[in-house]
Amino acid sequence: MAQSYEKKTRVLFFFAMVICLFFSLYNTSVWFGHTIGKYISWIGLILLFPRIIAVLNCVKREYRIIFFLLIPFLLAICLNVVEKDYVLYIFLFCFCAWNIPFKLIVKVYFIISLSFIVLTFLASNVGIIQNLSYSRYEFEISQMEHGITNKERFCFGFQWPTTFAAHITLLNVMYLYLKNGVLKISDYLISIFLIMFLYYYCDCRNEVVCMTLIILFSLYYRFRVRKANKILLIEKSILLYSVPICATIMFFFTYQYYNSGNEFYTTLNLLFSNRLHLGADILYSKGVKLFGQEFIQRGGDSIDYNFIDSSYLVWIIIYGLFFFILSILLFVFLCKKSIIQREYLVAICVVIIAIQGLMIPSLLTFHYNPFFMGLFAKYEIKQ
Repeated sequence: MAQSYEKKTRVLFFFAMVICLFFSLYNTSVWFGHTIGKYISWIGLILLFPRIIAVLNCVKREYRIIFFLLIPFLLAICLNVVEKDYVLYIFLFCFCAWNIPFKLIVKVYFIISLSFIVLTFLASNVGIIQNLSYSRYEFEISQMEHGITNKERFCFGFQWPTTFAAHITLLNVMYLYLKNGVLKISDYLISIFLIMFLYYYCDCRNEVVCMTLIILFSLYYRFRVRKANKILLIEKSILLYSVPICATIMFFFTYQYYNSGNEFYTTLNLLFSNRLHLGADILYSKGVKLFGQEFIQRGGDSIDYNFIDSSYLVWIIIYGLFFFILSILLFVFLCKKSIIQREYLVAICVVIIAIQGLMIPSLLTFHYNPFFMGLFAKYEIKQ
């Protein structure tokens, strides 16, 4: 009886996911009516409640205990932070993805995201909505003595150039997974074109690096992982701990930049578009709270610009130490599950997103990344 009810509620899961994803994407664009979109997204979350009941009736007793134990802690975070849906989306959709084919989740995500991004891109180019552009003044690393250069960066219907570029990168990560890690020559050519496009029109170096990594990791998966009976311990370790490794790297660079005064970290900060300086300044001024804190981020051309671009710094500064540890554990257990079930491609996709998360708050952002739902979703059985 419980199993039958659980299967029926899968339709509600996808219906809620499509609503929340669409309006989450909508809120990153310059289309009008963002406030209405937020209210409709809450309706999507309400639709999940029958699914939650169905899953609670089917999962093991220890999972039910963990679910109810987490609720008061997550509510404590929601009371302190501004963007409460960030926490709720991750917790509820991750749990409700139980026993649903993960490839189907990613496929629906890909179709909705691609459709919205293409529509928004076209609308911005024909004048239906604004194609915002920002000018970034920065020191050229190779010509620091010669002053500054002005680079115009286009948003193509989204609020920031990095938002558009991050959407493109995550689309390619999803496509890599849906293609089972095996890309065609045409896929590589399209990827190279997108790399050049993002570099020239958006000047998003982090996304250019991540797009390049997608190509390299697809080759690694195709010619190394798929053909091997087993992978080396060091490979398993990197796949398993990619998120905590990247988090450690980010904190180390931030600490060293703030305390050492070394010219290497100053140059690194310039390469990272002043992100180390900004992250360190906010981290040391705001501190770290256990259950997060109220912090309104301001980006774009704002005079008091304080946008935190790193996923790891967002987790620990805005959402607190508890959420940071919980997020790290989520990805470690997700990668562990994928390695045990020999679904290595999921862990490889997480590695790419973990590297992207150094400079983009995309790791647990609902409109970017469906891979967190792989923790409870069902993988195809490997023969």
